[in-house]
Amino acid sequence: MNYVRISVVFYLTAETWGGHDAGSHQFTGIAKYLNSYTFTGRRNCVLATYAGIAVIFLYLKLKPKKKKAVATK
Repeated sequence: MNYVRISVVFYLTAETWGGHDAGSHQFTGIAKYLNSYTFTGRRNCVLATYAGIAVIFLYLKLKPKKKKAVATK
């Protein structure tokens, strides 16, 4: 049985968190990498979310600034 150490006193099993072993599910396509049934799938969902947020932030930060129109007399 796989244990995840949370602190010195508390141990939680993978089943406590609702996780299952990856071999019991037959995923195909993108569900193989992004799912809520395995710890790896959950991690990949989190990483994809963080990557999406980072891409949006970088796009907004690095896009060219609009120049103000200069009025001529």
